[in-house]
Amino acid sequence: MTLVIPQNVTLYQVGDLLEGASFKNFLDAIDGNYCTYDKGNNPTQDRVYPDPHEPSYGAYEGPENCGDFAATNVISASFGYTEVDLTPLYEMRQGHEYMKLGLQGVTFLYASGNYGVAGNTGQCIDPTTGEYNNGE
Repeated sequence: MTLVIPQNVTLYQVGDLLEGASFKNFLDAIDGNYCTYDKGNNPTQDRVYPDPHEPSYGAYEGPENCGDFAATNVISASFGYTEVDLTPLYEMRQGHEYMKLGLQGVTFLYASGNYGVAGNTGQCIDPTTGEYNNGE
């Protein structure tokens, strides 16, 4: 944040202590159309809200946010996914949303993670099989 002073900083916090979060939850919150775009959420990869667990500490019990928050001009995400862990449809749906927001003037910056191009686990993906190959 020290790099952007004197500009204001907005923190977007998504997810809860039980479900975690996904980029879908964030994109839902800043663009209500994303909640239903291209068949909407994928419960096998997206977190579902309100939290389906029994009410307990850390569970978000409110409604899903669909377009309740405005996007800032620059958004920096400190986490990411390894692409091979997501379905092509899931990635394409998010890609369309990032392009749409980019056309509206929003810039996204994503961290490469602790392992850089080796993904979240420090493993490389074999280009012929698409499977993890333990960094070899």
